[in-house]
Amino acid sequence: MNRWVEEQLRPLPTDYAWERFGAEERRVSWDGFLSYDGVLYGLPAEPPVAGSVVQVRERQLQLRVFSKGSLIATLTKRPRSQEIVQHPTQFSKVSPTGSLRKTEQPLGHQVTPPTVEIRNLAEYDHLFRKAGNTMKEIPELLKTLHFKYVEPQLANLMEEARIHSLTYDAFLRRVLSLEVEARTHTAHQNRRKAAHLPVSKTLEAFDFSFQPSINERLVCELADLSFVRTHSNVVFLGPPGVGKTHLALSLAGKALDAGYSVFFSTLTDLVEDLEQASQQHALKARLRRYITPQVLVIDEIGYTNLSALQANHLFELVRERYEQGATILTSNTSFAQWGKLMNDEVLATALLDRLLHHAEVLTINGKSYRMKDRNQRKEARPEQ
Repeated sequence: MNRWVEEQLRPLPTDYAWERFGAEERRVSWDGFLSYDGVLYGLPAEPPVAGSVVQVRERQLQLRVFSKGSLIATLTKRPRSQEIVQHPTQFSKVSPTGSLRKTEQPLGHQVTPPTVEIRNLAEYDHLFRKAGNTMKEIPELLKTLHFKYVEPQLANLMEEARIHSLTYDAFLRRVLSLEVEARTHTAHQNRRKAAHLPVSKTLEAFDFSFQPSINERLVCELADLSFVRTHSNVVFLGPPGVGKTHLALSLAGKALDAGYSVFFSTLTDLVEDLEQASQQHALKARLRRYITPQVLVIDEIGYTNLSALQANHLFELVRERYEQGATILTSNTSFAQWGKLMNDEVLATALLDRLLHHAEVLTINGKSYRMKDRNQRKEARPEQ
C-alpha cells in the first residue's frame, strides 16, 4: 500500500525551518571573498558585507549566503581546489585604474612661484622678543591661578612634552594632574598636622585575637566612616591598656585619609584649655577649635574629676556638637560613674543623653596590652 496516499504525506517545503540550524558563520575578507571548503567565493558588491560575518547554508551543491537574516547570494559549490571564483558584480563599486591616475603637473619653469612676504630684520627681532616675553608671562599666570606646585616643575613638564611629543590636551592634563595631586597631598599633611594625633595607629595592627570581647565586625563597619557622615558618636569603655586609644586613633586616621577634619585631645587638656580661655574671656573662640572638626577624639575620660566650671564647659561642647559632628571618646569608667566624675548627677545625665542618642558603645573586657608586652620582654630576657 502506498504510505504517501494512506497517511496523506507531503514533501517538506524547500525552505523548511530546520534548515536554519545548518548555517555556518564565515567572515568576509576586505576584498569581498568568502572562504568555504577550500574555495574562495566572491560576493556581490551590494549589500556591502566586506569585513563582516555572514551565514552560509549548504544544500544540494548550492551555497546560500545570508547577512542579517537576508539572502544576499546563491552560489554553485565547487570541489575543494583552492580555486578563486569572482562574482560578476564584486568590484562594481571600485573605481577604474585610470580614474586614480594623478593629473600631470606642469614643468618647473611653468609653475608660478608663490608670493613671499619680505620683512625687515627688525620685525623678526620683534617677533622673537615677543615669544620670549610670552615665556616670561607663564609663571605670572600660574601665580595668578595659584598653581604654586606647577610653577617650579614647569621646565621639566615642557621638556617632557617635547621628548614624548605630547598633544595639547595630554600636556594640559599632565599639568592639571600634577597640581591636583600636590594639593591633595599637602591638604592631607595639613589635616594630619592639625589633628594633633599623638601617634599613628591602624586597625590592621590591632590584635583582635588578644581581645575576643571586641566585636570585630562592628569595628570594621565603623571603619567605613558612616558614623562620621551621620554625625554619630563612638564610645570605647574598658580598663587601662586594653586598646581603647589604639582603636580611637585608627578610626581618626581613617577619617583623615578620607578627607575629614580631625582633632585629638585628652579630657584633661581639653577642659584646662577651655578653663584658661574662659578666664581670658575667649571661651567662644576657643570652643570653635573643638566644635569645628568633623571628628573630635576625647581620650582618657575618668582619670581625673572635673570642677564645676570644667564640667559645664564639657557639657557646652557636647551640646554644640550634638548632631553636628562625630565624637570618639575613650573612658575607663562606666557611665554610672560619670556623675561622680563631673560632680553633678543632673549635668552628667544631660550630657550622656545627648552623647548616647546617636552612638555606638563598645565595651572591652580583657587583659592589658602593656602587661602582655612587659611579660614577653621578661620571658625573652636571658637568665643570669
